[in-house]
Amino acid sequence: MPLHRRNDLLHTDAFPTRPTRGRRILRLFHNIHPSRMRDRILGAPFSRIVEEFAPARLPLPKPDGKLMDIGKRLADATGMARLAPQWKRTPYDEFMRRLHNAMKEDDQFQRGCAREYFQFAPGSSWMVYTDTVPHAMVAGQFAQEQTVLVEPAAMVAPESALLAVLEKMSGARLV
Repeated sequence: MPLHRRNDLLHTDAFPTRPTRGRRILRLFHNIHPSRMRDRILGAPFSRIVEEFAPARLPLPKPDGKLMDIGKRLADATGMARLAPQWKRTPYDEFMRRLHNAMKEDDQFQRGCAREYFQFAPGSSWMVYTDTVPHAMVAGQFAQEQTVLVEPAAMVAPESALLAVLEKMSGARLV
């Protein structure tokens, strides 16, 4: 598989063609294999990951300029945004996509980062904010999955949402 599509490398989720616009990615999984475990690796919290990558290796996100904002609105109004995903992405989405790719591309990070191994038995379910928790699937097959996008305002502590963290770091609105 192409590097950016591999699920056996630690990464945080960011959908290249389906921007979240700052909403959290809550994913629910259920192991439907009758006898085989699903083995996953979870990495360090997002706050540690983002500090490791930004701004040293990955520039902090910054708001779109006026020309880019006009271009995105025009692409949306004419239907061109459906054909070119980059016209749908906010600065937040673009940063999260670049972080996803940077984590997978960095061999040193993949070899040396903190990690915990988890096994999910047949018939078990789990849920995780996959935009926050670095994760990798290393063994198993046959899982059902459901993705829910959660508005930061619906959270108990919206100030801890990824969008709020990145806006604080960059000093600008990103959605």
